[in-house]
Amino acid sequence: MAEKKKQNQPKHHAGKSREVVKARRNKILKAMAKGNKTQKQVGIEAGLSPNSAGAQVHQILQNPSIKKSFQELLNETIPDDRQANKYLECLDATKVISANVIASNGETKDFINVPDYAVQLKANDSISKLKGYVVDKSQHGLDERVLSILCSILPSEYVQEFKKKLSELLQADKK
Repeated sequence: MAEKKKQNQPKHHAGKSREVVKARRNKILKAMAKGNKTQKQVGIEAGLSPNSAGAQVHQILQNPSIKKSFQELLNETIPDDRQANKYLECLDATKVISANVIASNGETKDFINVPDYAVQLKANDSISKLKGYVVDKSQHGLDERVLSILCSILPSEYVQEFKKKLSELLQADKK
């Protein structure tokens, strides 16, 4: 009986050595730094299962030491001046649209260049975040000064309830 159960159990992959795991992670990091493939594609090319490659690569990239290695690799691969130049290009991005334009001299044009405001706005937002002008909501904290200002504008009968609710929200965020 015990032999039949053993035979029906799924086969497991052989254990991987640390060197194999490290080589796979390095391959994933280098491919991700190139920036032209998804996490799933990178994982499959590194030898991960197609069914779970995206999730496994995501999990690998969440490791603090891997994040640090990835940041260092990005800094080597994409120097700051190259990134800055690309942002400058994006701030002036244009696109070609189809239009029937008749100039004052009678010349007609079928296609014209116009500003690509979506790309320009996205570049501007990214630059603002990089410069620290815009901070992600998840990075905000309420310091004592902000809390005292909020409490000063509330009617006194609501201050205690406000502090209680705020405390509950902050505890929920920590979980």
